[in-house]
Amino acid sequence: MNRANSASYRFLLAGLCVASAACAQNPTREATAFTPDQAIERSAFFDGKIIDVDGWLIAGFEDRGIWTDLRPHDHPEFDNGKQCVSLLIPKVRESEFKQLSRTRVRLRGRFHADFREMNASVVFGLCNKAVLEVLSVESMGAD
Repeated sequence: MNRANSASYRFLLAGLCVASAACAQNPTREATAFTPDQAIERSAFFDGKIIDVDGWLIAGFEDRGIWTDLRPHDHPEFDNGKQCVSLLIPKVRESEFKQLSRTRVRLRGRFHADFREMNASVVFGLCNKAVLEVLSVESMGAD
């Protein structure tokens, strides 16, 4: 192998190593997050696991959920049972969540297929029996 080919080969190899390392460290949003309807559809599989959910946050008085889109929330004639995952938001973060209400967010939390199996006290404002115990929130801006 001559010098020119050897240098080109090393450059190509170094570029591939850098690219694969960058991909491994920065997975895309879509690769790891689920929409509320996808989480509900696979609720038995996700039950008890920490997952990321992307959707529209609603966080108001007795109204807490992450929605696939806002139409079912704004128009009750739609069937919301498959569009929304209820949220258990830590009390100390409620004001932060209220400020983000009606925006797209990514939530990370522990998913429960049925809040009634959590031995939780009375919970108001749920949109569905599927619940996400919120650990973190990331604003995704408006769409």
